[in-house]
Amino acid sequence: MQSLPGHEKGDGNYVLARHPDYIIAGPAEGAPVTDPWFLSDVEMAENPLINDYDLRKTRLPTGDGSDQSFEFTYYQRRTP
Repeated sequence: MQSLPGHEKGDGNYVLARHPDYIIAGPAEGAPVTDPWFLSDVEMAENPLINDYDLRKTRLPTGDGSDQSFEFTYYQRRTP
């Protein structure tokens, strides 16, 4: 996926340095940084600050009126 326009550069270290409450790595529905899609995912996986976050998964409706759902994966920062 790194060859897609706009995805050639990464800045995972910058993202973690900002200490966001939530991080979505990979595609829009999210993925673990240990299964990287982009350079930023690799950078975050190698950064010790990722240990301040819990990997979470939840099912969300597709919103198309059907009973379909998808798994949404994200990281939530632990509160001190």
